[in-house]
Amino acid sequence: MHQKRPILAIGGPKGVVNDLLEETETGYFVSSVEDIKNTIIKYYTEYKLNGQVSYKGNNSKIEKYSQKEMARKFADILDNFIKVDY
Repeated sequence: MHQKRPILAIGGPKGVVNDLLEETETGYFVSSVEDIKNTIIKYYTEYKLNGQVSYKGNNSKIEKYSQKEMARKFADILDNFIKVDY
């Protein structure tokens, strides 16, 4: 189950993780100390003002990556493989 809190991903060059966070609107990818600092300050300031940090994730896009949906896609691939084989 998704906790509906923004994600702060820290790493090197932008790639798949950054793309996924942007697509689903679930958080931010940062790679520099300055970006980490600024993002944490932003979240902390919002928490101090509102008592929580807002979450803006796009549920319909997030659902595409759920275990249930990924299992369905895998099952479809296996079904197609079996149909081609026979």
